[in-house]
Amino acid sequence: IRELTAVRADLDMASPVIEQLVALELLGRWDEVVASRRALLRPRRDALVSALEEYAPSWTFRRPRGGLSVWVRLPAPVATSLAAAAAREGIELTPGPSFSVDGTFEHHVRLPFTLAPDELREAVARLAALAPSLGASAPARAAAAI
Repeated sequence: IRELTAVRADLDMASPVIEQLVALELLGRWDEVVASRRALLRPRRDALVSALEEYAPSWTFRRPRGGLSVWVRLPAPVATSLAAAAAREGIELTPGPSFSVDGTFEHHVRLPFTLAPDELREAVARLAALAPSLGASAPARAAAAI
């Protein structure tokens, strides 16, 4: 078995056959798969955006047109501190420096919208509650300025 495994590793550089067959099936139903993913993710994205607008009005972001996350700019360079504080509260998020070769992006966090809408709202509310002690929030903008 070891010899066969070694030979296969030398000859077979591709994914296992079952995964290739699954990919082939999905590619054949591409429009259906994309529509299904959009139907699942759009309400989650909207819930995250709504929660950010409600609970963290001083954080800035662009509503994503694709992907699975929202990049949020914090009003202070505390992304790593916020991620650490969030982890202590059971919330996992990735600070911007994790996506930078030189440790920049300390003003940014990446918030995925793969959880259920209620869970996303709760997570943002909890993050926003942690932010003031780290300097990551500012007074809410006046309604006229929005």
